[in-house]
Amino acid sequence: MAYQEIIISPDILRLIDNSYRSIENDIDIRSYKNNLNLKKIILDKEKSLYSEYQNIINNATDLGKQQIDFILKSFLMNGRIEYKTLSNDFYSSNKINNTLFSLALKTNDKIINSNSGVILLEKLNNDSLKDIEILNIEEIIKPPSESNCFSLERTINITKGDKFEFDKIFKFYLSDTATIKISDKFIRKRKVALGNTIKILNCCNSLRHIYIYTNTFESIDDELSLSDLKKQIFNSIGIAPEIRHTGRHRRTIESDQFRIAIDPGLDFVDENNIPIKHDIEVNITPIQLNS
Repeated sequence: MAYQEIIISPDILRLIDNSYRSIENDIDIRSYKNNLNLKKIILDKEKSLYSEYQNIINNATDLGKQQIDFILKSFLMNGRIEYKTLSNDFYSSNKINNTLFSLALKTNDKIINSNSGVILLEKLNNDSLKDIEILNIEEIIKPPSESNCFSLERTINITKGDKFEFDKIFKFYLSDTATIKISDKFIRKRKVALGNTIKILNCCNSLRHIYIYTNTFESIDDELSLSDLKKQIFNSIGIAPEIRHTGRHRRTIESDQFRIAIDPGLDFVDENNIPIKHDIEVNITPIQLNS
């Protein structure tokens, strides 16, 4: 499993504790914890974040204490904690917020889980922090379309003309799959679909089997023959795909664990990752929900 790095702000742990103090603060803690199982938590070697966590635990309700302790131990027990040294850069007069920003900038996807309006405002007022995402608990469960957050279920809507670097999102759903099944009836009609397919396959680090479901009947409208399709995938990936016929129109990618449904087809973006013909809708769900 490729875990996504995340920074958890102390205000999230306070919110979890407060959810047991008042029904008005109810949160979907089960779904939140399930999505945290896809994450690696990043802490500072100076232990300032951990000390803040401990202060919250010490003052928490019994149920709040249990839930927070369970979350932190789940990271620890599965080796999903990494400590990083803080930079000397100054981003905030608040020490904890400065720690959060400093750590986030050292991660690939730069995600801070926080419900605090203060930290969001500080981020918006500092241009050096523009690449950082601030996601609340609900957004960790159901990320916005523009987010790079790795979540069990996602719906992504991209407007024509907006950049969609799909491989940054798809990599987490595909990285450890041994088998991939790609279905696109018209994949050979547009060469850009092959280029996107190769980008998708390059997200897979443990791949052994490739199945391409497409229309196998040759047509003068095809930009690629079946043999060219197989040859170019083999030359790029080192694995010869097995081609199977399908008349199904909906385009899908299935890993061992997830199903990615794409509307329209695999030519959904051009070489620069821009959808130039249509808006895009992507739906991602765990395989077990479709069985």
